Amino acid sequence: MVPLEDDAVVLRRIPYRESSLVVHLLTRHHGVIPAMAKGVRAQNKGTARAALAGWHTLRIQGRARDWGDMALLTGAETVKSRPQLLAAPLASAAGEVMREALQRHAAPGDPQPLLFLLLDETLDRLERGDPPLPTLARALTLLLHRLGYGWQWERCGGCGAPEPSAFLSLKHGQGLCRRCGEGRARRSPALSPTLALAMRRLAREEEITLSSVQEWMLLLRLAAASIGWRGGGQPLASAECFRRMLEPSHPSTPMTSRNLVR
Repeated sequence: MVPLEDDAVVLRRIPYRESSLVVHLLTRHHGVIPAMAKGVRAQNKGTARAALAGWHTLRIQGRARDWGDMALLTGAETVKSRPQLLAAPLASAAGEVMREALQRHAAPGDPQPLLFLLLDETLDRLERGDPPLPTLARALTLLLHRLGYGWQWERCGGCGAPEPSAFLSLKHGQGLCRRCGEGRARRSPALSPTLALAMRRLAREEEITLSSVQEWMLLLRLAAASIGWRGGGQPLASAECFRRMLEPSHPSTPMTSRNLVR
């Protein structure tokens, strides 16, 4: 048996029989690990159940026959609690988008510490009250690049000219000059100069600012669509739920620029 001890965040929980859980964990040093938490749903296991139920960063212990096999979870201690995130519907919805994207793309048993750090940092930002829309748009764009699917900006993906990108080809993940992009406008969204510059800076993992909710929404839509395209063409369902929560008619979210972008 291989011993297991690592930092982790729960990506998915599946009830098993009457008192157990199967959990998918994104770990710092071992990638995604499926693990059995026996008896954790029993009435006398409240502490362990609470640790696996939230957005917390955990220190887990367990063992497995081999890497990639189902592990047996023997301990889970909360090392970073995020109680505010649990009580904030829009922030929790943003976290769910990150969970779905990572569950789809992070490989079991493949160490990817940068992905763990990105999720951990994003949850920290949401916990401290950073606006969910910019936080999620930034995180999904960084995730796209850390997965190796980042947008290419050096030359136009249509004609090869070293011109500034005015459109984005989602299918090929490349910027397009104005001449090439105008002929593909139905499939290649137009970019404002401000957004195109921000996307270039994110490719270098620099901090960005955008002045309007519309630009943040477009960045989120482009990042979510690109991740969905790279994941077999299936859209991120949680991203659509998050977008709907931003609509003015939704009861949980006052739709003002002050609330969404600070």
